[in-house]
Amino acid sequence: MAGRSRPNRAEVRGKQLRGGEFGDQVHTFSCLSVLHNAVVAWNTLQIGEIVGQLRAEGHEIDDETLSHVTPLLRKHINPFGRYHFDLDRIRKPQQGSGGKP
Repeated sequence: MAGRSRPNRAEVRGKQLRGGEFGDQVHTFSCLSVLHNAVVAWNTLQIGEIVGQLRAEGHEIDDETLSHVTPLLRKHINPFGRYHFDLDRIRKPQQGSGGKP
């Protein structure tokens, strides 16, 4: 071996996934696939519930309009970054909740 090779890399829309082995990359992509499928399933259920509620309230939503709605939205998911949860804010009692968190 003349020199050390660069680690294997895969790129997903500008984000790099680093893994020294091909198997690591396969594992990462499999996990991302499961995450994507879960998001699509969740979004599908939520869209159905929201449309049902709006129709029950008397809003007219025709099927032509719904044909332009997709459950593939995923901007609310961050599979590559870090998440920050402000536990102090979460634990504070909400106003009007009787002091219960």
